[in-house]
Amino acid sequence: MNRNRMLIKNTIIIGIGQFVPKVLSFITLPLITLHLTTAEYGKFDYLISLAYLIIPIVTLQVQQATFRHIISSKDKDEASIYFSNSLAFIMVSIIPLIPIVQYLLPLDGFKISLMVFFLYLVQSLHGLFTQIARGLSFNKLYSASIAIFSIVNFIGIISFYTLKIINLETMLLSLVIAYVISVLFLIKFVREKLSFDRKKINIKIIFQMLKYSIPIIPSTISIWVVNLSDRIIVLNLLGADFNGIYAVSNKIPSLFTMAYSIFNLAWTEMASRVSDEGESSEYYSFLFQKLYRFLIGSFLVLVSLTPLLFDLLVNVQYLESYFQIPILYLSSLFSSIVLFYGGIFIALKETKQVGITSIIGAVLNVLINLILISKIGLYAASISTAISYFVILLYRSINLKKYVSIEYDTKDIVIGFTALILSLGFLYYKSMYISAINISMAIIYNAVFNKDLIYFVAKTFRNKGKE
Repeated sequence: MNRNRMLIKNTIIIGIGQFVPKVLSFITLPLITLHLTTAEYGKFDYLISLAYLIIPIVTLQVQQATFRHIISSKDKDEASIYFSNSLAFIMVSIIPLIPIVQYLLPLDGFKISLMVFFLYLVQSLHGLFTQIARGLSFNKLYSASIAIFSIVNFIGIISFYTLKIINLETMLLSLVIAYVISVLFLIKFVREKLSFDRKKINIKIIFQMLKYSIPIIPSTISIWVVNLSDRIIVLNLLGADFNGIYAVSNKIPSLFTMAYSIFNLAWTEMASRVSDEGESSEYYSFLFQKLYRFLIGSFLVLVSLTPLLFDLLVNVQYLESYFQIPILYLSSLFSSIVLFYGGIFIALKETKQVGITSIIGAVLNVLINLILISKIGLYAASISTAISYFVILLYRSINLKKYVSIEYDTKDIVIGFTALILSLGFLYYKSMYISAINISMAIIYNAVFNKDLIYFVAKTFRNKGKE
């Protein structure tokens, strides 16, 4: 199977697994909010969000190193070495979670603290085994494990709802059970390929893995900070009403960001395999051109549908959020290219560059927000995000030249970016005629620049149906 078809196939497989949790969470949200008080739901959401900050710091992102080193492993024995060392490290690194959960988190009672500790523990193990599955090219297993987790959690919530015992404890218990079952499912298949051996645990191997993974931590924290800092600054300087408007304005652009993150998982794996094979510059150049055209074409379609989507999904009282959307679309374009470059740095094992650029972006985002928010209000939040991602994009593209030579089609980039800027500008004028212009622009651009990609995807699906 050629690289492009494999990339599309893996994106579809991973996408299916990511789609299930979104649907099930949408179904269960009314049940949860019906029975949990706002304080309970707020604490639950806080604990879940906090996991994305605490777990990477405690585990030092060794899961990511496991994924990358297993991909490069020559045989089962070498892969088992990385598996054994990463599992041993996580079990030891989890120990600091005990005082963190017990003394540093605002939790009421020993039972809740114990539940949160086990949740973070099994979530860490789940992260490790899903990365192992990806490293072994078991993308169907990876996708199935996420679906199983979501289904078990869904069953748990429905069961507690039926028994009328939905509360903070049972919500956490449902997540713990779901993670445990998903981890056991992964272990069943992973142990057929890898084996844990205490004799293979070596401090030098662990340091080798941490040398790769530790630089990723600033990137994870920076993303967390960027996503949170906008809201904190808006909330404190403009008020809760503006924070609500800004949250709504992110809803439609986040649809694309969520979809692209699925592709990025498949891309990170493919970039690593291409890097290990050598002569990667030609393929990276080819894929950048195709990806750039796809991104512009996709955004042109999404922009043309935005007036309709906004009217269908958003209440009229949030009308002001509509005017933030064009800027946030631009942010999504820049962040997508940033992730593309990030996949290459990860493939090259130059994770330090990912961390440095992410920190720069986070600091810049906060500074621009603070400088502009008193002058232009809510626009400061969306503009600061776009500028910070654009700066990261430039920094990574320049820095990447030290490692690989990516050829850019300047004409392609100018035409695509000009079309998108015009379309985003037209979005500020809500009328049928403007919508017709944007729809026409999206059709023409995709017919001219993405016809090969459309044909390739259609052919892939047709061949898939015959298999």
